[in-house]
Amino acid sequence: IIEWNILPKLSFTGTMVPTAAEGGSARAMYNLAICYRKGEGINGDLREARKWMKRAALSGHRKAQFEHGLTLFAVSMKNQNCF
Repeated sequence: IIEWNILPKLSFTGTMVPTAAEGGSARAMYNLAICYRKGEGINGDLREARKWMKRAALSGHRKAQFEHGLTLFAVSMKNQNCF
């Protein structure tokens, strides 16, 4: 039995998820975006988070489509000085 809680987070997000995301897995793209956004197991980077979220959305991942849409809406509102 593998105990996931004793494995370093970097071993998961640092190798497996980026490889799968680069290979075209929409789910891995979404997960990598979340990791970048939250800074879990990898250095937080909002630009990278947005890039991977957009790729996941364009690959058909429904949660990514929703989150990417929210980001686009927030940016458009900010640009119109609505916030």
